[in-house]
Amino acid sequence: MWLRFTIPRYRFDQLMRLGWHFLIPLSIINVLVVGVALIVGSYFNLQGWALLLATTPAAVLALVAALVILSIDQKNQARQEGATARILCWIKSYFISLPQLRWAARRLW
Repeated sequence: MWLRFTIPRYRFDQLMRLGWHFLIPLSIINVLVVGVALIVGSYFNLQGWALLLATTPAAVLALVAALVILSIDQKNQARQEGATARILCWIKSYFISLPQLRWAARRLW
């Protein structure tokens, strides 16, 4: 039971966003960068540790690209949340002002 409560629960839309906005672009970038590193390694006849040293910077570049993708996604999400908050504030002020207006009208009559 305690294991169930310690693992965070993700909604379906959060899992889909994680997959489509982060994991799939990361995997495509990783395949391309490591593929280029392997081609360069075979061009220079690298084997064993030398090939590992050639592909390690490629993996680091893929990680940096993943962090860039994640930061761009977070900025877009923050921008959307800000726009949503402004719209909700406007709607809330409209609906709050109607009862206040009715109350003031009743007091005047």
